[in-house]
Amino acid sequence: MNHDRLTPEVCAWLTTCQWSADRDIGARTEEWVRIRVLDAEEHGIVLTPPPEAVRIMRHYGELRIAHPTDPESAWIMDPTFGYRGDATAIAELAAELGTELFPIGYEALEYGILLADRSGRVFQLHHTGGYYMGASMADALARFLDRTAPLDAEDSFVRVPDPGATDRSDTAGSPVPDTGEATTETTDAFRSTDTRHT
Repeated sequence: MNHDRLTPEVCAWLTTCQWSADRDIGARTEEWVRIRVLDAEEHGIVLTPPPEAVRIMRHYGELRIAHPTDPESAWIMDPTFGYRGDATAIAELAAELGTELFPIGYEALEYGILLADRSGRVFQLHHTGGYYMGASMADALARFLDRTAPLDAEDSFVRVPDPGATDRSDTAGSPVPDTGEATTETTDAFRSTDTRHT
């Protein structure tokens, strides 16, 4: 079943990466969630895995999704990779976006952490900041395949309107708002050596 409404081109590409439409790694996902939640708690942060993030992990977990024209450019679908204290940076980005974020993997070239929110949007937490990767996993994969440049996550930040402002127009600037339905600058999290949460 094509849960993500993947294009035929993306399906064909993913198949070369050992993916299949009925893929489900099951209990392995539960262990990953436990590891990440406990690590965040050690730093005083609560990370709650949205159902869409869990679904993405079950469907794509343990894959190395390499770009067909550049094998070194790949998404490693292992959410236990991260940086010391990265839960703080994830929570800060989630707060700016007005949603919940949870790791789903990382990118192999510069080790940016891939995150999914409760509506299925995909973001990347990079050492240069946060980036919007797509409105869904299917969209993010299609953009990755096409080499579409990620958008600054700041364009999706939830902005509280100034009550004294005369302009009441919508200033959120979100490419695709987090509706809760499926469809900042980083600091200390990236100063330490990359590691794998265990």
